Amino acid sequence: MWSIVNLLKFGLSASILLRCYTIASILLIVSFIGLCIGRLLFGDSSISDLILVSISGLILIILTLILALPPLFFLARGKQKKLKEEEEEKLREEEEKARKKREFEAKMEKLRSLDHDYIKNFVKKYHEEIYVHESAMKGYEAFKNLKKVLSRKGVDFSDSELEEIIKKELYNYEYDEFKHKILSRNPKDVEDYLRLFLEYYDEYYEDFDFELLKTLIKEEIGSVENLEQRMDEIKEEIKLERFEKTLTDSERRVTLQDIDSMSGYNFERFLEKLFKKMGYSVTHTKLTGDQGGDLIISKFGEKIAVQAKRSENLIGNRAVQEVLGAMKMYSCSKGMVVTNNEFTAQARELAVKSNVELVDRNKLRNWIREYM
Repeated sequence: MWSIVNLLKFGLSASILLRCYTIASILLIVSFIGLCIGRLLFGDSSISDLILVSISGLILIILTLILALPPLFFLARGKQKKLKEEEEEKLREEEEKARKKREFEAKMEKLRSLDHDYIKNFVKKYHEEIYVHESAMKGYEAFKNLKKVLSRKGVDFSDSELEEIIKKELYNYEYDEFKHKILSRNPKDVEDYLRLFLEYYDEYYEDFDFELLKTLIKEEIGSVENLEQRMDEIKEEIKLERFEKTLTDSERRVTLQDIDSMSGYNFERFLEKLFKKMGYSVTHTKLTGDQGGDLIISKFGEKIAVQAKRSENLIGNRAVQEVLGAMKMYSCSKGMVVTNNEFTAQARELAVKSNVELVDRNKLRNWIREYM
């Protein structure tokens, strides 16, 4: 018996054990029945012999059951103990979760009682930089400073708690901005919403942006069925419409080789025409003292300072710094540098941090193909 118990301790499962005992019992019973039939058919057996065989078979079955009961009892008791331990662990986890929730709600209540909405203002001022540092927000300097400011106010969030609060507020901020831009054009139906969305993002959108659109349509219209399919259909319609427009223009399409030989001024004029075809309203800045901004373009209420850089050399971070000055001078929310060449790694790094879009040779080629 103890050897069986030891086997159980070393991992013999209850199902295997029960199968073994079942098979053993069946074999004993079959052997007993076979013995009885054999003696009746071929043997010269007396009644006493049959009674003796019957008693022997019964004893074997009883012994089998006796041997099976202790291990089964051991298994049942162990399982009951394990279930009890699991229930206690689950209860402790639920209590800990409830405690953390109460503490977090108390912190949030204290945060809401402060004289300023620090989280909302933080997202409003630093939302572009938050995107850059989203995967490692706790290493971001402004995040650390916000945490210190809140701590001085008596609100001590953990890194993970503060990250979740900021991400939630960031979503609300992005949704409000997105909603304002789309609704400012008074869309009437789902197709209007989809066309305005594609006009704003020009097909360069992410899943997050599309989720904002779905939320807005559901909120304003109530139905978002087959939205992905309809989006694909409208994309094709818009491509065809743009292609048709290119056929109505008798002028020869400008190539990158043409641009390479343009003067800086002619390149600016070309971009003015291109942006108008892309649906922007365009203002040409003064030729001197433009602070790095050659064009000011706007769409959906968003003003963008654009610097045109026709060059035979790579464009460095100086161009990005110049357009940042133009953004400040002309009160633009975004900057853009357009070139017929490429950008250095330093320029790309600074642009990501500064909400400046870089349009290199390849992207400019795609725009020309699609709109000119």
